[in-house]
Amino acid sequence: MTRLLTLVALLALTPAGRAADPVLKDVFDFTARPRLLDTHFARFGPTPNRTVSKEPGGVRVRLPATGKGASQSGVYSYFALAGDLEVTGSFESVNLPAPVGGYGASASVTLDAEGTVGAVALNRGLHPAEGSAFWVTRTTPDGEEKKYDTWFFPAAGKRGRFAIRRRKDAVTFLAADAPGDPLRELKTVPFTAGTVRSLRLAGDAGNSPTTLDVRVTELVVRAEELTGGIPEMEARAGWGRTVAGVVAAALVLVGVALAWLRRRRRRAGEPGA
Repeated sequence: MTRLLTLVALLALTPAGRAADPVLKDVFDFTARPRLLDTHFARFGPTPNRTVSKEPGGVRVRLPATGKGASQSGVYSYFALAGDLEVTGSFESVNLPAPVGGYGASASVTLDAEGTVGAVALNRGLHPAEGSAFWVTRTTPDGEEKKYDTWFFPAAGKRGRFAIRRRKDAVTFLAADAPGDPLRELKTVPFTAGTVRSLRLAGDAGNSPTTLDVRVTELVVRAEELTGGIPEMEARAGWGRTVAGVVAAALVLVGVALAWLRRRRRRAGEPGA
């Protein structure tokens, strides 16, 4: 018994005894397979064929100075992501003048669950008040409006790496100021364990009438499931809810039938009623 307890204690203190990392079996490596960018993403934004172009493992967004608040441009995925997931890649500011007002000019990566859940995003750029920074944004519907929660973190350099990791219903954002620097954790925010409907890569002038030229490259997406349709995990959950609903309905019908039978017996004066 003493040996068994000792073994259990040792397992709890060693990596093998800790909870295993999730198995992210589905992988899209857009650097190793650049044609996936054409088949798995669509462009969006004003004149997207002019402002959005392919780069090794990702995209480049170039927005002209417009003299007025500019919209964002980029790409959104045709595929959905289910279960635990990880998105890694690099940011680069090719030409990013200091913004004139607005909410910050940046390159961004967004996980969008849509509907009542909203989205979370990691941005790298220049903010009118915070200067050079990474910032994490959580967007949630609030009636007909949207609510924005934003957290800022100082950044240096023009090129760095990022990682976005979801474990169950929490998303952790990590970043590095240079390609060779280790990733540092920025923020973990509550999100959803449900399906992420779309992954977006974008350049956003942040309502500043200035030029913007940014890259999001070296993109690798891993998840328990990546699919163009309804994820199997979501379908299984839906099937389970359907079965539970059918069972509940059947029990209600049985209860109604028994009550009706008891009333008939009482009226007929049968024993056991």
